[in-house]
Amino acid sequence: MPNTFTPNNDARNDEFKGVGYTSGMTQFQMHIYNRWGECIFKTNDYTEGWNGAKNNTGEQLPEGVYLYKVQYITPTKQTIYTQGYVNLVR
Repeated sequence: MPNTFTPNNDARNDEFKGVGYTSGMTQFQMHIYNRWGECIFKTNDYTEGWNGAKNNTGEQLPEGVYLYKVQYITPTKQTIYTQGYVNLVR
């Protein structure tokens, strides 16, 4: 997972999403939380990224650090849980 993204519509780093090998991945979930623990974005589609807006359609959120949590099952049926922080830079 990247640690910074810049949703400024310059076609570079405009969305926060994972990169890498996804073939055979199932039951994907990604949640993004603000500093108060409010879930501000969630998706079950590994191709969908967060664009820096609340639920990808609401208000543009301020610069800052956000918590992400990702869960999925690998092709070998291993459940992966990961979490970390992402910097939103405007």
